[in-house]
Amino acid sequence: MRTAAIAVSIGLALGAIPVAHAAPGVPDRAPTAKDRLVPILGNSGVMARQRVTPGVRMSGGDDVTFRFLDANGQAPTECYTAVINDLTDQFFFLPECGAEVHKQIPAGHYEASAVIATKDGDHTKYAVISDPNFDVNGARVATFDARIAKPVDVRVPFADAKRKFSAVHVGWNMAFFDEGMDVSIGHIGKSPKGLDAMITATFAGATDVYRAAWTMKGGLPTGFTGTKKPEDFATMRTTFVPGPADAKHEVGMVPVRPWDNTSTYDYLAPVKIGAELVEHVTANVPWVTDFTFGHNPESFDVFTETPPSTLTAGAQHRQRVNQAVHGVASSSPDTVAIRKKGDKLRLGVSLFSDSRGGSGFSATTAHKTTLFRDGVKIGEGGKYAGFADLTWAGPGSYRYETEATQDVSDLSTRVSAAWTFQASEKDGPLPFTVVGFEPVLTDDAAKVGAFEVPLSFRRQAGTPAVKKTEVEVSFNEGATWQAVKVVGGKAFVNNAKPGFASLRAKTVDAGGNTSEVTVIKAYRVVA
Repeated sequence: MRTAAIAVSIGLALGAIPVAHAAPGVPDRAPTAKDRLVPILGNSGVMARQRVTPGVRMSGGDDVTFRFLDANGQAPTECYTAVINDLTDQFFFLPECGAEVHKQIPAGHYEASAVIATKDGDHTKYAVISDPNFDVNGARVATFDARIAKPVDVRVPFADAKRKFSAVHVGWNMAFFDEGMDVSIGHIGKSPKGLDAMITATFAGATDVYRAAWTMKGGLPTGFTGTKKPEDFATMRTTFVPGPADAKHEVGMVPVRPWDNTSTYDYLAPVKIGAELVEHVTANVPWVTDFTFGHNPESFDVFTETPPSTLTAGAQHRQRVNQAVHGVASSSPDTVAIRKKGDKLRLGVSLFSDSRGGSGFSATTAHKTTLFRDGVKIGEGGKYAGFADLTWAGPGSYRYETEATQDVSDLSTRVSAAWTFQASEKDGPLPFTVVGFEPVLTDDAAKVGAFEVPLSFRRQAGTPAVKKTEVEVSFNEGATWQAVKVVGGKAFVNNAKPGFASLRAKTVDAGGNTSEVTVIKAYRVVA
């Protein structure tokens, strides 16, 4: 199905669910194509996708009339509009179309973008119109006219390249287009200083995939022509640890917007088990690699995303994704995993990140997140595994616990974590450390006998250094645990017998804050 849509990306520093490809709406089910058309909340490559009812009328808002004209000067039958105030986190997603659409929007300064379709027989062309200075100070009329847009023509220097996907990014807004859609761009008024834009395009060849990004300062231009040279590209060769043999596996590199470090949305290529995907990407922006597997053509059971990296033009790179141990991660150093905002304590972590430590999500059989204050349970909830927005109950000693179980894989069947910290009336990030287990495995397995498990320590900004680390291992799925030696950032395990090894790590930092991570069936043990 050919898709054109617009998405809004809001930097709430919540963490949560990824966007590249069809992001899951809830953790207990796989996503559908409809999930592409909802706003995206988050930053630093980790997103929280939240359903928003189109056309919600906000109390105290001003009447705004949206007028739309297609490239023929007629009322369009297909258009999407996004309006966002990046200071207040207020956003409006309007799938309604026609000559006029009426909304109530609170006074403020916004960025607005519209995608307008013009149909001419079997051919449809799309115009992206950006208004970076969309001010609401009373009733107003806003006109988005596709006739001001000019064509986008971007090319890569590979003879077998056929376009699969393209996207237009401006500020917080993104519009994306499948396959060889006819796209034009334009803007209304003068762009403010510091507003960035990016155009990306993905092409499929006979065997390889080509991805290019063009960045620009000062907002979205009117029309754009861009070409790349062979020397602009780096090559990445990706293999993966597969899921079930009957599942569909997809892999792809996804561009990261340089101005807010947000991973975006792009085409993922189907790859057979045991095969290698070769991608050529421009080295001017950071990239993440997304991996999914699932059984439904429009959904997935597992999603992992590597942390962002910038490649070297002309160089050959290799990586292997979806490797155990799958556990807890804050996704990137910029992500705020635990924070206080107003009367809420927000938690946002990935519970099924792979060994690279990026985002990781799975369909779950059950999940729970609980908040305690001074040893007393004060809240439970969270629609998503690893995410909650529970009520702060005044200054005190808090403990956040989260856990999830899944049966998609026979590894990491249960993952849990807990953090203790002091939370005062001050808003902002709270102490957070997470331990990652990074053993070198062969097909997610280690042999019986002595075995080293390197540890990673990811701390949220402002968190004191770790002063004490304890690691335990279990060979009966957590029924009993054995302490192991920890030296130089490594845990020294004796894999006692074939089966599965579970791991648990506890830390105490210099401020007395603690963390605990448990992964049941972390890796296989073979003879």
